[in-house]
Amino acid sequence: MSNNPFQPPSWWSHSAAAWNDIAEWLINDTSQWLSDSDSPNKNNLLQQLSDSRNWVKLTQGISNHCYRLSLSNSTTNKNYFFIKTLQPNQHFLTPLTTDLASQLFSLLQQQATLENAIIKNNLETQNVQIADWFDGYSLTMETNGEIKALPRPSNLTNRNSLLSVLCDTIATVHSVTIDSVDDFKRWTLPLPEYLERYCQQALARSPESSAEIDSTYKIAIKNASNFVPQCICHNDLNPTNIMTTSIDGFFNIGEIRIVDWEYASIGDPLFDLAGLIISNKLSTSEETLVIERYSKVMKISLSKNKLAEMKQLFKSISELWHFAV
Repeated sequence: MSNNPFQPPSWWSHSAAAWNDIAEWLINDTSQWLSDSDSPNKNNLLQQLSDSRNWVKLTQGISNHCYRLSLSNSTTNKNYFFIKTLQPNQHFLTPLTTDLASQLFSLLQQQATLENAIIKNNLETQNVQIADWFDGYSLTMETNGEIKALPRPSNLTNRNSLLSVLCDTIATVHSVTIDSVDDFKRWTLPLPEYLERYCQQALARSPESSAEIDSTYKIAIKNASNFVPQCICHNDLNPTNIMTTSIDGFFNIGEIRIVDWEYASIGDPLFDLAGLIISNKLSTSEETLVIERYSKVMKISLSKNKLAEMKQLFKSISELWHFAV
């Protein structure tokens, strides 16, 4: 352990820049807890920051690692924070650059309608993201290192209630207005370029599968012809990115939060719904519920043919992603 808060401890496996960002945030943020004259307690907090026992690893992805950090002081029992360290060399996976994605998420954080749908960041840099801890549950479980969807409850009303709330939340996100034409253009997912980037990375990483990659890429390009960017989309609505505060039979929810907005962009709303349906392995009846609920909230009629195309596009992109990483 180092007395210098900007010097990472020996157990830290990420960049020194990431550690510096976290330490600097803590030093500045302690003003919310402690007076300027309370330097002994500030030093204690910095020591806690360097203690690996206060860090609980949550998930490890291709482009980020997530932790829960706990800190104590004389006035509160525990303060918990969500820390995500970012891997800059993996930005080829995301639709937008880090700066554009950050600007888009900043817009979402300003929306009063999304107050109970997203978790605001206390700090966001190219190296880390820090937010207050949300004491909830992901709709997944981990068994022998493999993440799986939680078992379906016998009471399907609970699960259907969850899907209804999800549809309402997704519709609220899709309804956020973009006032600036320039912002709309800058945040729009350049799908052909995105697919080409994935294809080239997949060929570089998995040359032995070039025939399969080429076939998948052609299917993706074909279905992408009807992809129409219209609104802000999450683009990665898998079970690990959906959180709820209370679980009774796994799916009786209190509040809900959608997390991990790194893949967000101006996109096609049906592509977002296609990802929700496929990633969460929805049954036919559940897919029908999603279509009907979303259509009712948005007061539109969805094309089932286009939804089928977007589902195939999502599957193709997912296949390219696995080859690319």
